[in-house]
Amino acid sequence: MRTVEYLDELAKLTETGSDYAVSKLLGLSRQWISHYRNGRTFSDETAVKVAQLLGIPEGVILADMHAERAASGPVAEAWRHAAEVLRKSAAAVVAVAVLVGGLVLDAPPAGAAQPQNTVYYVKSRRRFRELLDFLLDLADLALSPL
Repeated sequence: MRTVEYLDELAKLTETGSDYAVSKLLGLSRQWISHYRNGRTFSDETAVKVAQLLGIPEGVILADMHAERAASGPVAEAWRHAAEVLRKSAAAVVAVAVLVGGLVLDAPPAGAAQPQNTVYYVKSRRRFRELLDFLLDLADLALSPL
C-alpha cells in the first residue's frame, strides 16, 4: 500500500473522515497530512504509529514506505517483495489461529466417548492439510527470488 492509501484507512477510523481528524489521531499538524497526500512518505516513527492504529504488523508498513521512497529499480522491488512476504506471514498467523481454533471447536466434548471415523477427525485432518498446504505455499513465496 502507498502512504495515501494508509491515510484513507486511518480516515475511516475517525468520525468525520477528514485529514484534520487523521492529523489529530497521529498527533501531527494538518500540514504534515498534506505533505503525505502530495508525495512524502511516513517517517519510520509515524509508520509504526499508523501500523498500531490500523492493527497491522509494523514491518509491513515500514517495508511499504521504503519501497515507496525507492520508487523504482531493484531496491524498490526488494522492499515490495519484503512487504508482500510480511503481509502473507501475517495472514498465515491469522489462518493458523482460525484453523487451530477450528480444530479445537470440532473436537468432541471432554469426557465423551471417541467414536471411530467421526466427522471431528475428518474435519481436523482436512483443516490440518489446508493449513500445511498454505504454510508450504507461504514458504515458497518467502524463498522465491525477486
